[in-house]
Amino acid sequence: MRMAGNMHGQVSMEYFFMFVFLIAVFIFFMAFSNEFQRVSTLAAALEANRAVAFSLAHAVNAVSASANGTKTSVAIPFGYNITFQPRGIAVTDTSGVGGSFATMTSNVTINITNATATELTVVNLDGKVFING
Repeated sequence: MRMAGNMHGQVSMEYFFMFVFLIAVFIFFMAFSNEFQRVSTLAAALEANRAVAFSLAHAVNAVSASANGTKTSVAIPFGYNITFQPRGIAVTDTSGVGGSFATMTSNVTINITNATATELTVVNLDGKVFING
């Protein structure tokens, strides 16, 4: 009879350790899941910002390669800060995530006076490209 009592206690300890192990694995996977979600959200924001930079850089390249006076419009989502770096358009969203795309010219001037502009005009004036909004 004593032997049966001791075995019962042994089984309880094994269940306890298995329960602790499963809780630890669950906590690990929850932390991993949250980190995966954060990284995938950041990757999506980077891709969206790069798409905005691409559309603007594509317009700059098309206008730059065209004749004097060529003009086009580009629609961008609200909330982007647009800057020009040597041979590239850089955009930053409201959360501080950026994206960029290269241009064929380094002769670009940005004149965005309306902070809420979502329709930008890209124009070639004597070989200089102006982005107005």
